[in-house]
Amino acid sequence: MMGSLCAAFPFGSRYCGVATSSRRTAVHSLLDKQELAAWNSKRVTAACAAGKAIVCAAYDGYVYIVREQGVEKLKHERHGVSVDAVAALDERRCVFGGSYGHLIELDLETRQFTYTHFADHGIPKPGRHIRCLIARENDVLVLGEKELLVRFANGTPTSLHAKPPLSEVSFDRGVLLGDVLWMAGREAGPVNLLTEFDLAKGTIRYHRTLGSDMRLPCIANIGGRLVLENEKAYRSLTGTLITVKEFDVC
Repeated sequence: MMGSLCAAFPFGSRYCGVATSSRRTAVHSLLDKQELAAWNSKRVTAACAAGKAIVCAAYDGYVYIVREQGVEKLKHERHGVSVDAVAALDERRCVFGGSYGHLIELDLETRQFTYTHFADHGIPKPGRHIRCLIARENDVLVLGEKELLVRFANGTPTSLHAKPPLSEVSFDRGVLLGDVLWMAGREAGPVNLLTEFDLAKGTIRYHRTLGSDMRLPCIANIGGRLVLENEKAYRSLTGTLITVKEFDVC
């Protein structure tokens, strides 16, 4: 597999990964190491599965839709907006999270883009960068810089975090366990922070338990438990064992 792995996700009966470099991107079946598609592009920054398609966003403003028939290239109209996250809304629609508070929806059947900016909906500090999107059944949770925490549903973003944003805290990754959203991010400098947000109660708690490391640890929901990658262990693309710390949230 050439390039770095930028995303991995289930896709039909396969578990796929998108490997990308500055010149080439390829979609692989990770279990049998089969290359499913490849094309020339600038580095892909985010990817997800939506229905029977895999959707990738690249640095140059292009979106690549990978289907059994081949790879289709589209381009959104938000010049200068980089995309760091993408999530499927349903089998025919996905949403991209970008820089400066931009959300871009794409209808995979009509190839039409719809654009939303936080400033048009009264979101505080609307220029905050989006780092992570978490799809739920009826909405998408939007995470990002300066404690950005927004619910996006039916084309409308709504702020979930009533507390004034702290400029030193960033929400970069997140997982859901029931009504609780766990977020890994950074405080001042390279200090890693675990944040717990109760979606039902609207309460937030900070856990400074991740240590200091320039590389942000991975987090996951495995069997109803929050699992954190140890800050001294590095993820391997070949399936090498990862040392973890577990937090029982039952």
